[in-house]
Formats: sequence, structure tokens, C-alpha cells
Amino acid sequence: MQQRTHTTLVGWILAAALLAGIVGVQFLGDAHQPKKSTQIFTYYSPALLRVADLGLNTATASLLWLGVIQNIATQGSMRGLANNIETINALDPKWSYPYAFGVLMIPMMAPEETQDAVMIGKDGIAKNLGDWRIPFYLASTYHLNLKDEPNATRYFAITANTPGVPEGVRVSTLNYGTRTDLRDKTRAIWVAIYNSSKDDVVREQAKNAVDHIDLVALLDQAIALYKKQYGAYPKTLDDLVRAGILPEVPVDPVGLVIGINPASGNLTFTLPKE
Repeated sequence: MQQRTHTTLVGWILAAALLAGIVGVQFLGDAHQPKKSTQIFTYYSPALLRVADLGLNTATASLLWLGVIQNIATQGSMRGLANNIETINALDPKWSYPYAFGVLMIPMMAPEETQDAVMIGKDGIAKNLGDWRIPFYLASTYHLNLKDEPNATRYFAITANTPGVPEGVRVSTLNYGTRTDLRDKTRAIWVAIYNSSKDDVVREQAKNAVDHIDLVALLDQAIALYKKQYGAYPKTLDDLVRAGILPEVPVDPVGLVIGINPASGNLTFTLPKE
């Protein structure tokens, strides 16, 4: 018994030392990169980690997960997130949340890795982990990022039939096919994500998305009112303020720069200049 305790303690020390080494390398790498770099450190392969952690795969996966969350908090959008979550899943394949988190957050943080996120979600479903969040977030990714309503409908149906799914989420998934307005569908998904998640990162993304959709709806109404009053579309959001339709130029919750096409009255969205 004493020998086993000693071995476990050594394993924990090695796992912690390994994570410290990873963080150290990350720190040194960040010190030589531009401040706004979105590169995330790619962790060692699962095979190498299994050799180093003396069989404490679950503990190592937990430590690596903490590293991923810390990187998200400090760097925001990051490439390589899929590789890190795949490593964590390989170390602890029965831990369901990284699958769910990855399939929802990777497309938002690293759109070029969206297909990797889809594969992570499908892998989690194939492992039959019984976590309703995996098919729910996979369906959300199909709708939000891939504009694929048939697959979104398919995985929303799986969500609705997964034991333990919250009633609000189940109702939202069942109503997905009955909604005809794309904006209404998208808002309902984000509201369900916000109401059902306990993850601060996920809830913040969901809240910002809902606020963005509501802001777009408000601006569309303001532009229509301006057109009715002046017979032409506004050229900028400032025109809406000068006309007394808006009290001030709003700030987009998701960080996009909002403009107006004066020929059509449609809103335009661009990334801010760095």
C-alpha cells in the first residue's frame, strides 16, 4: 500500500512537472511573438504523455485542460485548439466535456479548424458518452458555422432523445425545424446554449451572440424608419444618431465594425483594423 501511494505521488509530481515544462516553453515562445499572436502551444503526443505520467492519464488530461482554459482566457482566439483537445480526449476518452467544448468553441476561435471540431463531436457521439451537450453543440456548429440545416436537424433530433437533456434545450431542438426565419433560429440556439451551460466561456460567447442578433434587429428597424422619414437610406450609423433615431452609435458585442450600404440599406460587418 505504501509503495502504491509513493508511486501515485511520484506520478502526480511528474505530471505537474510536465505541465510546468509545457507552460514554460509556451511562455518563452510567447515572449518572442507579437502581442496579438493567436498561436496556441501544441502539446506533446498522447503516447509521450502516457510514458511520462506513470498511468495517471486522467490527472494529466485534467492538467492539460487547465492549460487550455488559461490560454483561452489570456489569448482569446487561438489556432491549434483542436490538437490540444484531441490530445486530452485521447488521454481520457470517457471525459465528455472536452468533446462538447471543442465542437462548439473551436469554430468560433479558429474557423479554419471547423472540420476538426466536427470530427471531435462525432467521435464523442460514437463513444456513447451519454452527454447531450455533444450532439447539441455539434448541431449548433452545423447551423451556425457550416449553414448545414439537414445535419443540424439530424443532431438536434439526437439531442432531444438523449437522457438528461434539459427541457428548455429539448423544446428548442424540437422547434428547430418549425422556425422559418434564419435569424430567429440562430437566436433560439444561442439562448438555449446560454441557459443550459455552466461554463463561463461558453455563456459569454452565447450572450454576446444573442446581443449581436438583437442589435442587428434594432439597426434594421432604425434604418427602415430613417428611409420612411427621409426617402433614402442612411450612409452611416452616425446619420441615425443625427436623425434622433438612435441615442448613440452602438458597439457590436462580438467586436465587428458595423456599417451601412447606402444603396441597399443593408448592414455591413468587417473586422476591426489592428
